[in-house]
Formats: sequence, structure tokens, C-alpha cells
Amino acid sequence: MILYIIRHADPDYAHNTITPLGKEEALALGQRMSRVKLDRIYTSPLGRAIDTARPTMLALGMENTVLDWTAESMDYMQPRVAGKGGYTFAFRNGVTDVEDCAELERDETMASLVKNSDEFLASLGYERRRCLQDNASER
Repeated sequence: MILYIIRHADPDYAHNTITPLGKEEALALGQRMSRVKLDRIYTSPLGRAIDTARPTMLALGMENTVLDWTAESMDYMQPRVAGKGGYTFAFRNGVTDVEDCAELERDETMASLVKNSDEFLASLGYERRRCLQDNASER
């Protein structure tokens, strides 16, 4: 199996799509991927991911399968207690107070990502291996 992991084209976060430059990048990607035999196209549910994949889908006459778990999570950036964050970040959609990022517990988010990616690979008949220090000797 060859698994292509492609990051979205230049994003327009405010409008949940890609910029004019991103559209050029997506078209170039579509031209490149039209020469590759793909069995499936998976995307996150985010507009920028789907819009990046669209020229490839059109070139190959394929539909995408949306994998909800691939949408990036910013949950770890949310304050645990409103107004008690250690830092204030200005995002395009507003200002958010968050705790010191170095002290945030990301275990739940990472565990979910690992679980979902392992389940995805298993659905294709594969098992992730040699990713942890404990079994590095299996190389």
C-alpha cells in the first residue's frame, strides 16, 4: 500500500476554504495525482481539505470519504476555567485565554488520534508498528 498524506493547500481559515493561491496549488495537485492510480480519497470534513482534494476527485472521477477524526482539534487550547488562562491568544475568529501550553494535558487528544489512526489502518488491513521506543528493537 502507498498512502499519500497531503496537507491542505494555502488556507482561507476565515471562509473555511482555500485562497486563490491555494486553488492553484490544488489544481497542480490534481494534475499530479491524475497520473497516480488511487483506490480511495479520504479527507477531513474541513472545507480547506475538501477544496484541496476537489481537483483530484474531478480528474479521477472519484468521490471522497470524509473521516471526521482527521479534523484538527484545538480542544487543548481551550481554557479550563473561563478567564483564568495563562496567556491570551488572538485568533482570526476572536481572542481566547488559555493556560500555559507547556502544562496542558494533551493525553486524551493524542490517545484519540492514535486510536482512530490505528482503526483506520486496520480497516485497510494494516497494523502500525515500530512507532514506540519500547519496540524500537524490532527494526
